[in-house]
Amino acid sequence: MSTKEDDRILEELIASGRLELEDFEEINHLSRNLVDHLLIDPPNSMDDRFYQMLAKNNQKATKRSARLFNFKTLALVASFLLLLGFFAGYLLHRQNSISKSELVSQLNELKEEVVISKLDNKSTSSRLQAVGLTQNLPEVSHKITEALLMTINNDPSDNVRIASIEALIPYGQLETVRSGLINAIPQQKSPLVLISLAEALQKIGAVQSVDQFKNQLNKEIPPSLSDAFEKDLKSVLTDKL
Repeated sequence: MSTKEDDRILEELIASGRLELEDFEEINHLSRNLVDHLLIDPPNSMDDRFYQMLAKNNQKATKRSARLFNFKTLALVASFLLLLGFFAGYLLHRQNSISKSELVSQLNELKEEVVISKLDNKSTSSRLQAVGLTQNLPEVSHKITEALLMTINNDPSDNVRIASIEALIPYGQLETVRSGLINAIPQQKSPLVLISLAEALQKIGAVQSVDQFKNQLNKEIPPSLSDAFEKDLKSVLTDKL
């Protein structure tokens, strides 16, 4: 398994922004390939495979650094080594049966850590990327759904809030998601976010919150605009306001 020092280094790379989401996708692809290749043979034959793969990816990193040799490139190379070492160490310590699902689970946990870290990033584009990355997860944990619900209520960008709402629609069968989206209505001041919430709640069959929309519209929107947005909501919801 990875050491506490490995985890600390990786967390620092993520938190500081030196490891970007696009970089992580490349690492993610590499790690999946590593798992697929190493599980073919027993652990005793792993060393050669590991070092061959490491050398191959070091060559790629070297070519990239020749074009753009900066600290971010070094951070990416370090991240490659860290993740490769993580999986290699895991396999070396498992001399019996090796579960691919367990390795993939570890990778998904790391991916979730990146998502949650990036949701706090000052860059709106990074936060949007983080929301988009949740769609590539094989399953979304309670930790991720809670992070998305918090984003809906607190993010300064309407676009990020709307993206988070849309990302939660596939998980609308979960009571925590349904109740979280309903409870988010009073927290919104943007008509666009309110309409997005209305669409999401309609899709997951939670139209019992219609009255809340009407109250929030009347509270947050100037009278001159309320009629237009009320018409939009009527086109979204089956019940009339």
